[in-house]
Amino acid sequence: MRLRRTPGASSTSNSKQITRVWGNDGWCYIPELRVRQRFSVTETPDILDFKSEVWDGVMPIPEYQEQVTYSLLSAKPLRWQEQGPWGSERYEETTSHRHSPSA
Repeated sequence: MRLRRTPGASSTSNSKQITRVWGNDGWCYIPELRVRQRFSVTETPDILDFKSEVWDGVMPIPEYQEQVTYSLLSAKPLRWQEQGPWGSERYEETTSHRHSPSA
């Protein structure tokens, strides 16, 4: 799936604190949501390749972790917002540039 990244709003009403744990295996683990995610940059700076899957198991060695305020804005199409020390960013599923990755 591809995501478009844009500046986010200042706050939303359905926010919760999450911890993003970046593992040494290239995945980002979010224990509070029981998912792991992988982001890859594309040729377009505001478009990311994105994979998310259910996870409730062992975590590899952590490389880095951060506290983030997370807000799910929509499940279909997938849209969420994160706010952290860097500011606020909104992520949304995009149908343009959709492709089927080989990996």
